[in-house]
Amino acid sequence: MKKAILVSEVANLANEVKTYELRTSDFGLHTEIYNEEEEGDKPPSSRKLNGSQSQGVLTAMDIAALASEQKIRIAELLGEWEEPELAQSEEEAVDIGSIIQFRQSLSYLNTQFPFGVLFGPADTREKCVRSTETIYKQLKLATPSSDFVVFDTLALTALHQDGALDDHKLREMIKVFRPDRDGKINLLDFCKSVDAVYKELRLFRASVANSARVDRSFEKIINFAFYLILGCFSLAILGIDPLALFAAISGFILGFAPRFTQYFEGLLMILITKPYDIGDKIQVAPVTSDSSGTGSPYWLVKDVGLYHTTYMFWTQETATCPNGTLANTRIINASRSPQAIMITMFKFPIDTPYNKIEIFKATVEKFVKARPREWLSFLAFRLMTFFAELTVEYVFVAQHRENWANVGALKNSLADVSYFSLELTKRMGMRYVAPPLPINLNMMGNDASWSMLQRQMAPDVNNQSDRLSQAGMGSSLSMGNAPSGLAPAGNNDTQEYDFSDIEAMFDKNQ
Repeated sequence: MKKAILVSEVANLANEVKTYELRTSDFGLHTEIYNEEEEGDKPPSSRKLNGSQSQGVLTAMDIAALASEQKIRIAELLGEWEEPELAQSEEEAVDIGSIIQFRQSLSYLNTQFPFGVLFGPADTREKCVRSTETIYKQLKLATPSSDFVVFDTLALTALHQDGALDDHKLREMIKVFRPDRDGKINLLDFCKSVDAVYKELRLFRASVANSARVDRSFEKIINFAFYLILGCFSLAILGIDPLALFAAISGFILGFAPRFTQYFEGLLMILITKPYDIGDKIQVAPVTSDSSGTGSPYWLVKDVGLYHTTYMFWTQETATCPNGTLANTRIINASRSPQAIMITMFKFPIDTPYNKIEIFKATVEKFVKARPREWLSFLAFRLMTFFAELTVEYVFVAQHRENWANVGALKNSLADVSYFSLELTKRMGMRYVAPPLPINLNMMGNDASWSMLQRQMAPDVNNQSDRLSQAGMGSSLSMGNAPSGLAPAGNNDTQEYDFSDIEAMFDKNQ
């Protein structure tokens, strides 16, 4: 609901920009987009706009703060650590006022204008996208010189009447709309941000409706048990032994005992454990099986009942499974998983100089950090192992903003990094070429085929011999022998490369 309120406030701001012809420059406001991984622990500060010289800028408050590279290095040396979760205290009983307030909040989700009248109709996804485009065009009026909406315009919603900036609200706005490093938001990213809030509202409403239905079904079970016990007491009052009645049907009860046990396990899973809700993406597997580190094939939960669960695969295949069967399996909930950690491998020739590896790492890290809407942080880039094929393998680890439920966005982002890295290896002369395979001597009978094979294998064999000799002497290739297109500057230890044309290939704002 907080995100929905932020979207409605942005809609109000867009209406004021259009009505009163407001401009961001009139307020002298400038915000600097921070990295929440590096600066998320900073305490909020209260600032005011005092004239044209004062600016509400999110700058570093601690001058002695470590640089991001130092923080990452220290974290690697200290090792991984997860804070233990403390046991939560029992919640107090919910009063009538809270229940009424919750019902009123749900009533707003059922209207045609969940984000307010000024935002426009948003009861369907298509209407929400059209209303979002209208709001975006209105916000662009605040900065006529820019083709995009700048975050300074959205930051006006955090400006109080006394000129003070609400830092907490600014952070919430950044988390919802995710501007780039320059503070710009294009139309596609703006629509994605509002669409994410819209889907959260719809899934929340569907989950509440499903919970109400499950509660009604559970109420029927409680009523049945109550009337059964009441009937036993009534029979005892009338002089009829209820135990004799149960003894008569004991064979029937024992025959269905395994079925009742399985049903009871599924009932406890749905009512107490609640491993999934409607709209979650889950993967069901045996408890003893290993989990895939690259993401599992997930099923979308369509319906949850006391007896069974209905879910659908991405190919629109629908399946129904009893809850008792699911209770004895391992359920991976991708929607409840945190931001996904993506891993990929890079191979380089064994004679690649270490300073080239460092330049490659710094360039890939810059590429990742330039996309704050996709990647949360750059975690690691380290050597994994050596191979007999004269190659070294490095692992790339980064944390994405999306969870494993959005597999498409994860794969696309990782594909961009992989393709960008491939272009880097070509440009820097680091592309690995596999050694030639063993030769089939039966081909020597055909002189034409043997001559053609010799011509094809000669360059690779010569290159492989050079690599073997250099590896044996313990020397490395001189970086002065870089291929054309690289701009060497300085000696062999320090060299600058121009990757602007490669980075432009992945610029989505063009």
